[in-house]
Amino acid sequence: MTKITIAALKTFESHQWIQFDALVGDCGCQIRAVKIKGLADLLYSSSNWRVVISNTINEAQNMLRKLAMLKEKIDKKFIKFGHLSKKYGSPIKPLVVCSELDILQKFNEDIRFVIECYLLTQTKVLVPREDCFYQAFDATKPENLQAFNVNDLNGQLKSNNREEINDNKKISRLVGYHKLKNIVKLVQVDLSSISAKYATKIFESSMPSLINTINFGNFIKKDEAGRSCVPSFYCLETITQHIINTRKHLLLDISRWSTNGKRVDRFKKLYVGKTEVQDLCEVSPNDPGIPRCVIVFIGHCIQEDQQELTRDKYIKLLQTFKLKDLLSMIWAQHPQFPGKMVEDFDLPIDNRRKSLAEKAQRIGCSIKNMSLLLITHIYCDRLNDALNNMSFEF
Repeated sequence: MTKITIAALKTFESHQWIQFDALVGDCGCQIRAVKIKGLADLLYSSSNWRVVISNTINEAQNMLRKLAMLKEKIDKKFIKFGHLSKKYGSPIKPLVVCSELDILQKFNEDIRFVIECYLLTQTKVLVPREDCFYQAFDATKPENLQAFNVNDLNGQLKSNNREEINDNKKISRLVGYHKLKNIVKLVQVDLSSISAKYATKIFESSMPSLINTINFGNFIKKDEAGRSCVPSFYCLETITQHIINTRKHLLLDISRWSTNGKRVDRFKKLYVGKTEVQDLCEVSPNDPGIPRCVIVFIGHCIQEDQQELTRDKYIKLLQTFKLKDLLSMIWAQHPQFPGKMVEDFDLPIDNRRKSLAEKAQRIGCSIKNMSLLLITHIYCDRLNDALNNMSFEF
């Protein structure tokens, strides 16, 4: 279980919806955490499990009505709502449907997963070829992909025991898993690994109405400085490749924290051009004097007296290694790396990632070393331009 999933799960367990920041982590983690919470409710409910299911069905139906109200933002012919309501045949499926639709209500009607659902139904090439639930589906049949938000979990729930259930052990048989950690492991193989392809395909699309919905909706977030934020770690690789291909500038934003955890407002910014690394101190990313920036990393270091060391060390690393190689080594250590190499040894080993992570540790570029930079968010300035100018290979 990754740290971000643990944090999300604790938030949902304590019902602190209002405190869950949509920009922390990525939408995939949010969807995953909601599923964990919903399935955990079912798993640990004993005498009132029928009430839980009944209430869930009612809530899901209300969610569907709210989803239908989005027709003013999304052309109805692009999104098929009917298939969701057809999934209410079993006691398990409406719980999962409700969990997905909950995103709309709890996170300011973020329509990300609706758009992803549409893209999966229309663009079969987006379906991952390995390390994902969808490999068991027939990619030539769009109807199998249409309700992926439901089937990604339902396809894994092998046991649907309808006998009288009086204890947690029998409930676990109904769900098909015996421990919460197995449910967590299930949802960690998530949708987010193809988020970059979703985003890029959206901007490749010739559908102005859908593009406008994304541009003026909540899919692209804004931070306090007015920068566009992609709430997905997995857009990083695609956008960075664009930086490398076009020799655009990379802006590193190192946020300062004191030893007591209180944030310090001052921070350092660096950008990488063709070969040079330049220090841009105390300037806004929107300053017209700064070279055009495509991506911004936000991170922090723990101890205030280590900040300059962090900055100098990263300058040296950026001067020594190619940007692509350096970032690959950083990605390899990230718990949400697309290679699915989470901190769970039951999952397949990704040899490429393992090699990159070992190399990163040898050169001292380790995100586990808190004297260095821990990447937590990705901000992309002029995201539309960046994505529109990319070429994609699937």
